Amino acid sequence: MDRINRKVIAACTKGMPIIVTWEDAVDDSCKEVKDFKITYTKVRWHTIGYYLGILNDTLFLGYNQEENDCNYTGVGQIPCSLIKDIRRLNNV
Repeated sequence: MDRINRKVIAACTKGMPIIVTWEDAVDDSCKEVKDFKITYTKVRWHTIGYYLGILNDTLFLGYNQEENDCNYTGVGQIPCSLIKDIRRLNNV
């Protein structure tokens, strides 16, 4: 994650809605191994959630928050090394 994203993260507060763009690992388990040729496949995700914080170089974000409740039904973890972009959502 570059310095620009770290500046965005530094400005985030707990519960702030954000969009995280990150690269995931690829599993081509359904391809045959015979005559396998190496090809690069980029898989990017856009994950939307509520910023919870960073611990051990991992971004934590909550999702599915009931109205008038501070609890989340799920918490996602994204290693910071996989993050390509972070944006704050406005007017939410």
